[in-house]
Amino acid sequence: MRRLVVLFLVISGAYLLVAHVPAMAASDQVRLANQVSTTPESAERNAILASSVQIAMVGTEHITTIDGHTRCTQHVIKVAHGIATLVAVNESNLLVSHDHWELLDSGVLVRVDLRTANGDLLVSMDGERFMQLIRYRDGATLVLMAPEPLDVPGLAFAAPGAYHVESGTVVNIVHQDGRSPNVLAVSPAVVDRNAFKQGKQVMTLHTTDGQPIVPGDSGGGVWVADRLVGNVWSAVAETEEKHMLFMGVSWTSTSISSQHVVVAELPPLAYVAGAAGGVSDATVVDGITIH
Repeated sequence: MRRLVVLFLVISGAYLLVAHVPAMAASDQVRLANQVSTTPESAERNAILASSVQIAMVGTEHITTIDGHTRCTQHVIKVAHGIATLVAVNESNLLVSHDHWELLDSGVLVRVDLRTANGDLLVSMDGERFMQLIRYRDGATLVLMAPEPLDVPGLAFAAPGAYHVESGTVVNIVHQDGRSPNVLAVSPAVVDRNAFKQGKQVMTLHTTDGQPIVPGDSGGGVWVADRLVGNVWSAVAETEEKHMLFMGVSWTSTSISSQHVVVAELPPLAYVAGAAGGVSDATVVDGITIH
């Protein structure tokens, strides 16, 4: 029997800790250790990873609980992980990610670290500076000015592609490498259909190598050739249940048989870049405020 389970991974990979926030060591030597290959497929993936960035947010929340007549307030540390893409538009360098970071809407954002696809530290900044870089939010996509300096050998700023991708198109999707912690990888995928989610244009796709999309993959870039066309929003998994009987003992096992990834198509980055380049007042595009 098959059953459709909506994981809606709001895939920011958030979890809670009650602990002290350790300082992350800065590094003056930043390297991009992607293996160099002369094959077109590997060269394309290397180029994609050169524009892909890992984001780690650390923030705090005060959670108050009441047990009988006792009021207890906990100082909770919250950590979230995701992915973003470096994009160049109209001479503006932007950072494109997903827009369901809970720490941007609740709690206090303390620190944000940006790392290369290989896990090397690019920049560490406080929450206030990160918030000042935000130029666009629509619930699906977050766009920021890329922090400076990012003068790192091997790092690249991509170009955006078409704002609408037809079903059947072969794409590449950036995600965490399940074999190597804190490293990104690229998998092939195929667009299944176009749709709307919460009023936003999206496409659903499935990976062709069986690679699952997991918490922490939100914001991963979706590419057609060398052009960015969207970012990972959520995932829907179809599970298969198997009922088994052995020596009078019965049990049920559940496994994921397939997964469909929901991808937010790119917002009008040219307008965002224009606003980022010097427009003092907020600009409204299709009802969305560009700061």
